[in-house]
Formats: sequence, structure tokens, C-alpha cells
Amino acid sequence: MKYLENTVSSVTRLDRFKEEYMQLAEAVNAFKSEAVQLVIAERLVTLIHGAADENATLIKSSNVPFLGKKPGATKAVQRLLQTDYFDSPRAIGDIVAHCAKLFGKDYKTSEFSGVLSFHVKEGNLSRTEGEYSSRFVYFR
Repeated sequence: MKYLENTVSSVTRLDRFKEEYMQLAEAVNAFKSEAVQLVIAERLVTLIHGAADENATLIKSSNVPFLGKKPGATKAVQRLLQTDYFDSPRAIGDIVAHCAKLFGKDYKTSEFSGVLSFHVKEGNLSRTEGEYSSRFVYFR
């Protein structure tokens, strides 16, 4: 009888562990970056096994690329408008490259052309042909 109780208890603990593991896997997999997933998994294993290194540091935003949902072209340009980025003339290629670096997402120039045109029409930006090419540059 004692054996049966221990078996039922073990099965219950195993079911609970599987459920918690699935929730944990879902949370870790929500991060697209494998590097971030690996850091989180290592920290969790360290905490679970009680071997936390006293010198270990918490994950800081400066250590990890931009987390969360990465903005589309519209939000990216809006965020740039809140800074002094457009105080000097910028070609569309420069804007796309800057956003890709800033937000860690690959953008296409075609995603930005409509957004930039909209902001020109709204008066948030101005544009003129570049000094050395016939391509537009955008500025305030």
C-alpha cells in the first residue's frame, strides 16, 4: 500500500514538473534570439540546481540586444523623429541601416519609402535630392 502511495505521489510530481516545464519552454521560446534563450536557460538551470555563482550578473538590457517585439518601419521612424537623428540629412539607405542596427531587425527600403513620404506630407520631415546623387535625403 505504501508503494502505491509513493507511486501516485511520484506520478503527480512528474505531471506537475511536465506542466511547469512546458510553461517555461513556452516563455523561453518567446525570445527569438538563440543567444538570449541560452542565457535564460543557463540562469534557470543554475538557480534550479542551487549552484548560483555569487559573481553571476543579472541580465541587463545593455548585455542583450533589443528584446520584445521589434518595431515595423512606421514605429521605427516615429522613434527616430523623437531623437535628433534627422537634424542632418539622411538617405533612405542610411535610415534603414540605422534602424536595423538599433532594433536588430532586417528592414527593406521599400518599407520606409511610404512612411517617410507620409511624414514629409505631414510636415514632420523635409526632403530634397541628395548633393551627390539623385536620391532623396530626409531631414527636419
